Amino acid sequence: MRNIREIVADKRLVIERKIGPTPSARGFAGTVKLRGENGAHLYHVMFTLEFKDGKPIQEHASVSRKVGTKLPGWLEMQELKEILWRDDEECIQIHPKKSDYVNIMGSCLHIWHPILEPKGAAEK
Repeated sequence: MRNIREIVADKRLVIERKIGPTPSARGFAGTVKLRGENGAHLYHVMFTLEFKDGKPIQEHASVSRKVGTKLPGWLEMQELKEILWRDDEECIQIHPKKSDYVNIMGSCLHIWHPILEPKGAAEK
């Protein structure tokens, strides 16, 4: 993930509050203006660093439209990825089996960036 100074410097994003720190996550919430296919719209965004047993395991962002229930599209998700992560970082969206759905907010999409141990680190 980009460092917080880089993220805050992006004029499309306005950070409104901190999240955490908790034992499992810390991050920020705010508003982001994404272009998309049908013109620019404001979205609510949360981005967090998530922990397990005191170690960072993944970075996560969720995004939902500030007004209305339309889901963000591919262009919006790609633009958000470019705001939060560097070009050389691979991020994922997951389509779980229906029995694993957690729909707290039906018009929200997520991006994850797993934090993997460097190759050979577990062998040391």
